[in-house]
Amino acid sequence: LWDGERFHFQFDVEDNDLVLDESGEPHQAALGSDRVEIFFSPTEDLSEPYFGIEMEPRGAVYDYKGVFHRQFDDSWEMEGLEFSGEISESGNYRVTGHIPIKTLTDLQCIDSNGEMVAGVYRAEFSHLPNGSIDQNWIAWVDPKTEVPDFHVPASFGRLVFQNWQ
Repeated sequence: LWDGERFHFQFDVEDNDLVLDESGEPHQAALGSDRVEIFFSPTEDLSEPYFGIEMEPRGAVYDYKGVFHRQFDDSWEMEGLEFSGEISESGNYRVTGHIPIKTLTDLQCIDSNGEMVAGVYRAEFSHLPNGSIDQNWIAWVDPKTEVPDFHVPASFGRLVFQNWQ
């Protein structure tokens, strides 16, 4: 959703085996946990830097600027990103937040028609009997790659901001 000033998002995740990294380091807490992810790009072919936010339900985030293929600038931060998470007793969780429209337009991620090239994902981790973690990902757009990889143009789609101008 958007309200003229902010792009709003909400993920409601069913998870019967919630994995949460306990390292205490914010980037690792996000990367080592079940999480939701949104990528934004000014181009469909990822020829320009793209931007990612990976958020886990306790509030840790891994946000970065990326260059195709998998070259990340971890020092970059999504300006104005605000989000929160809520975990239910069953382990299901919700992540809700927003990003200023100005941030997305400054990054040239929303074009003049009110369309945005974006990817939406979920990192779904599970505990295995041997104590290790099984890592899987779910994508809004299946890139149909031989090996799962969502940092590729084929995993992005277009979000349309209705009534843009």
